[in-house]
Amino acid sequence: MALKVRDEEDVIESVLRYHRAQGVDFFIVTDNGSTDGTREILGRWVDAGLARVIDEPSPELKDRGHEWVTRMARLAASEHDADWVVHGDADEFWWPLEGTIKQALALVPAAYGVVLGPRVEFVARPEGPGSFFDRLVYREAQSRLRPKIAHRALEDVLVLHRGQHDVTAGADYEEAWQRLRTPGRPVTRTVRPEGAIEADDPLVWYPHWPLRIFHLPLRSLEQYRNKIEAMLNDPVSTGGGMRGRLRERYESGGIEELYAELTTDDAALERGLAEGSLARDERLRDFISGLSDQFGDGPRPDLPPPSADGLAAERAELELDAMRVLARTERILMIRNDEARAEIRKLNRKVDRLRSKPKGKGKGTKRRPLLRRARRAVGRALGRG
Repeated sequence: MALKVRDEEDVIESVLRYHRAQGVDFFIVTDNGSTDGTREILGRWVDAGLARVIDEPSPELKDRGHEWVTRMARLAASEHDADWVVHGDADEFWWPLEGTIKQALALVPAAYGVVLGPRVEFVARPEGPGSFFDRLVYREAQSRLRPKIAHRALEDVLVLHRGQHDVTAGADYEEAWQRLRTPGRPVTRTVRPEGAIEADDPLVWYPHWPLRIFHLPLRSLEQYRNKIEAMLNDPVSTGGGMRGRLRERYESGGIEELYAELTTDDAALERGLAEGSLARDERLRDFISGLSDQFGDGPRPDLPPPSADGLAAERAELELDAMRVLARTERILMIRNDEARAEIRKLNRKVDRLRSKPKGKGKGTKRRPLLRRARRAVGRALGRG
């Protein structure tokens, strides 16, 4: 399992124990500058020979996150003899519909190399006694987040996004693009040159969903406060927009009020259950409470197996969930791609106008910064597309 973490002391031990009990053999963890007890917890797993930690305190997660997860995936294949790599964050729990994660992946036919895990979010609940697992037993009935991936271990795998939503194979993005690009317009070329596309793509998506992901992003007021403070203290995250509004609420003492707005109270819970938008799901809580070994190596919790009808219903639910999310994601990407192309055309026209202007006395020094800014804007638009 490949994980990227930062200040997750309240949940990281449970994530490791849980996935170890579900069949994960080894963990590669990229720590993005944790300052709480996360590193001490990870250190115990390193000492036990069950984890490897990579220090990456850089604030460049948005720009380099895909490099970090690619590095972990490649290390799993090249140095840790992995068959599969399961990607996740510290607030995500991969749940197998039957058996363990390892057993579910072992049943994937050899022609397929990627398993998608639809993610469903557990709603935040008001503070109360016990652990957050005791309170977080209600989730969305329908997955709304983009799936994460598990994939066969390859030394040249390339994770395409820091969010671990898809992978391909190739030394770098240019090579991956050449392998993946479409033939072009039919009027100019109908057949790709021989050998341009590999017939045996090892990373084809599996058209079934034997695993889902339970996402627990809001676990307690303390955890939420720590997350907000880390975000606001990050020198890269001092701009306006959402972070600016959060800063205003934080400085005015409104974190408790903001957290209360994000939680689902009893009345909202009853409405959600009645409407079918929420569902009660105690399986993760019961599994976690049944773990006895500190590293998850003890006997698995003896939970009642799903009935045949219940299993069939969950498979159908997951299938519909996954296709809804994938369809929505594809449509969003197409819209963004068209918007980026329109922006690129507009910026290129601006660059052409600037280039065509006569280099009158004293004008050259003004044109160069304008050209540089326009070129940077084109680059940003290309990056969004």
